[in-house]
Amino acid sequence: MLIFSASHLRCIRLEGCHEISSKSFKEVVNKMPFLEELDISHCVHIQVGFFDYIGQTCPLLKSLKFTPCFEAEDKDDNAAFAIAKTMRELRHLSILNNELSNDGLLAILDGYPLLESLDVRGCLHLDMNESLKKRCSEQIKELIFPTEFMGQNSSFCDYMTNRSIQYIYNLADINFCWIDEIPY
Repeated sequence: MLIFSASHLRCIRLEGCHEISSKSFKEVVNKMPFLEELDISHCVHIQVGFFDYIGQTCPLLKSLKFTPCFEAEDKDDNAAFAIAKTMRELRHLSILNNELSNDGLLAILDGYPLLESLDVRGCLHLDMNESLKKRCSEQIKELIFPTEFMGQNSSFCDYMTNRSIQYIYNLADINFCWIDEIPY
């Protein structure tokens, strides 16, 4: 059961938490106004509309990592637009394996004057032309491009296999899917 008395919690990481919905997680986040870091990866019931709520509820959020559970085939910038509209204090943003297009990336660049790092690996709908690369390099200190995870002889399947292996090695990491006790 999630503990609602953790109002001073600054970081939450949800990875593969298929039992948690946007609605139930909104109740948790509502009790955490000091949240600064949020990592949501492969959580099937966390919907894009959730990001509007996060931006409004957690004004101190400085780092967001989002990896959807499934990749869509069509471009979809709804997550980027919601994040750009409501999370003005972000310093670090990772949107991995998402349907992000150039329009969404431009919304992010326009909306984040303080953004220091941006990771868009696996966002294969991005067309990183020279003008977009230039704008990113002028505005962002650390930029990881959509295909940067791929080596010369690598494929997306190799990348996903390596991520799975990395996940197995990182099982010791704290997973905030179910919090029994939070140390103060």
